[in-house]
Amino acid sequence: MQKISTAHKTVAIVLLTGFFLFSGALLYAAQDTFTTTLSVTGTTDTTPPSVPSSLSATAVSTSQINLSWTASTDDVAVLAYKIYRDTVHIATSTGTTYGDTGLSEGTTYAYTVSAVDTSYNESLQSATASATTETSIVTPPSSPGGNGPPSLFTQLAIVNLKVVPALYSTTITWDTTKPAISRLAWGLSSEYEMGTLSGTSLKYNHKTNIENLSPGTTYFFELEARDATGLKTGVTRMEWKTLSLPDTAPPANVSNFTARPQDGAIFLDWNNPADPDFDFVRIVRSNRFYPRDPQDGEVVYEERGERAEDSDVVAGQTYYYTAFARDTDGNYSSGAVVSARITAEGGVSLPPELPFDGFPPSPDSYPEFEKLTILDFDFIQDGKKLVFSNETAVLDGTKNLIISLDYRKVPEVLKTIGITLQDPADPEKVFAFLLRVNSDKSAYEAVIAPLQRSGTYHFGIAILDFKNQSVKKLSGSLVARVPFDPYTGNTVADRRKYLLNSFSIALLALIVLALLIAIRKLFARGRDRRPRRLPQEAIPQKIRN
Repeated sequence: MQKISTAHKTVAIVLLTGFFLFSGALLYAAQDTFTTTLSVTGTTDTTPPSVPSSLSATAVSTSQINLSWTASTDDVAVLAYKIYRDTVHIATSTGTTYGDTGLSEGTTYAYTVSAVDTSYNESLQSATASATTETSIVTPPSSPGGNGPPSLFTQLAIVNLKVVPALYSTTITWDTTKPAISRLAWGLSSEYEMGTLSGTSLKYNHKTNIENLSPGTTYFFELEARDATGLKTGVTRMEWKTLSLPDTAPPANVSNFTARPQDGAIFLDWNNPADPDFDFVRIVRSNRFYPRDPQDGEVVYEERGERAEDSDVVAGQTYYYTAFARDTDGNYSSGAVVSARITAEGGVSLPPELPFDGFPPSPDSYPEFEKLTILDFDFIQDGKKLVFSNETAVLDGTKNLIISLDYRKVPEVLKTIGITLQDPADPEKVFAFLLRVNSDKSAYEAVIAPLQRSGTYHFGIAILDFKNQSVKKLSGSLVARVPFDPYTGNTVADRRKYLLNSFSIALLALIVLALLIAIRKLFARGRDRRPRRLPQEAIPQKIRN
C-alpha cells in the first residue's frame, strides 16, 4: 500500500473550490482554485485508526457484561477491535459489540477498546466504561416505616420500584414486603396489549427485562403481587419512555465560504447553517492539502461567528482551509473548503485556470473509480432521491441537499471526494465541499445548505486517487427552484428588498391618496364660503330699483 510521505514522486493537484449559496463578496477565480503538491512513495501504512468512542458497558446477568462502541475510521480499513478488561487484553472483535461472560456476581469491571487496521497499527485505547454484575442474594426489604425487616403482620405491598429504560429494552425491579409472586403487563396504551409476565416462585426481590421495544417511545405497565395466602396488593400503574437514538446526522456545511488575502493576512468569511442544533464552526488549516476531518491540521478558529483572520501566514505559501460545522451532539459536517496564497508582494497569487490539469485521468486507476457515473451518487431532499434526466435534476432551492455515495462502491484507499457548484449568474463564483464517511460507515456524504437562488447550477464531482495519481471527473446540472421569485436571483436579501420596496410603494400611494382627498376637501370648503347670488325675484323691488 502507498502512503503520503515527504519524498520521491510529486503529483500536482488542482481542485476547483467554491459554491455560491448566498449573495456576498465577489470572489475571483484565483481564490476559488488551488494547487498543491503531494509526495507519494511505496512506504507501508503507519497511521493507526481513530480511537473508538462512546464505549458503554451494561450488566445483563450475574456473570455477563455487554459492551458496545462507535466504529473507528482509518485511511485504509479497520480490521478489528481489541477489548481490555481491567487493563488486560481479553478478546478481539470484528464488530462493535462484545459480550464478556464467566464473570463473578456483584463485581465491578472496567473496560477499554482499541482499533487495529489491516497493517496492524493499533489506536489509543478508548475512554473507560465500567459495570457491576448483578447479584443473586435475596434481601428482605425494609418495612415501609424504615424500621428493619417486616414482621409476619406486615401488610403486603410493592416497594422500591425502579424503571431503567434503554434503547430497545427496559429493566424493571421492585421488592415486596412479603415473599410474593408478581404479575406485570405492558403495552403502548392502558390496554397493556403487548405482553404479560408472571413469576413462578415466592420471593422478596423481583426483576424483569422487557425486550423488543422501540427507541424514544412511551409505554405503560401495571404491576400487582400476591402472597402465599392469595392476598393481593393494589395495582400499581406507571408509564415510561425508552431512550432515544443518538443524533448521528451531521449539520449542513457552512455556505459562502471565502478566503481573501489582504495586508499580510488571510480573511475568512462564511454563513453558518440554519440547523436548530448548530453549535459552532471549527476551521482547520494545512499547507499541504485540504484537511479531511476536524482533527486533521491546525485549528485557526472555533466559535459561532462568521468571520476569522489568519495572520500566521507566510508569503508565497498556499494555505488550505476546511470549515466544519458542529452540532450540539458533537456531529461535524463533511467540510467546506477554500484556499488562498499571498505573493511576496502581498497580492493574490493566480493559480492555473483549468482545474485538475495537474492530476490527469490514469488508465492505472482502480476499476471501481472508472465505473462510477452520476447515477451512482444520490442527491436527496426530504428523504427522497432526485431523478436525473440527461445528467440534470430539479431540486427545491429552500431545503438542504444531501449528496451521498455508497461506501461499497469505491475501494478503501487514500482518496478525496469533492463536489463543486457554479453560481448561475457568475460561473467564476464556485464553492466546494468534501464528502466524508458517515457515522455508520455506509456512505460518503455531504450536506449542502439551501441554495436560496433559482437557476441552473453546473456541478462537478472529483474522486482523487492518490495512489495512482489520477482523478475521476463527473459533471451534471441541478436546476434549483424557489417558489417566490419577484427579483432575479431570489436570495433572502432579494426578498427583503422586494418586501421593503413593496411597502414603500404602498405607503407612498397611501400618502398621495390622502393628499388628494385633503385637497378635494379644501376646494369643497372654498366653494361653500363664496357669497351666493339671489335670484332676481327674491330681491325686494326697492333694492332692485
